[in-house]
Amino acid sequence: MSITTRMGDHTLTLSVSEYVSGQGLAIMAIDMETEEIYAPLSTNISGCFPIYDGGFFISEDNPARELVAHLVEEEIITPTDNTVTYGNFGSTAREYTLNEG
Repeated sequence: MSITTRMGDHTLTLSVSEYVSGQGLAIMAIDMETEEIYAPLSTNISGCFPIYDGGFFISEDNPARELVAHLVEEEIITPTDNTVTYGNFGSTAREYTLNEG
């Protein structure tokens, strides 16, 4: 599955698949003009499984914050109330759901 959106000067396609471990959706934004990765969105967190259908985690320190805000504003993704702390430095990730159609 893929979803396309326009953000500023970029036409981005979200490439959506699943992590092999079954830990939610794996989502990457591809810039269609350069055909290069614009930003990885989802984070595969060992031992953490999404609790919502179509769920995936985005790290709160993801450098693509502007893209995340755009996707929420465009109602492509929706933040949930589920957060997890992971890693040696206490990073936080929030679960989001992908709104299909």
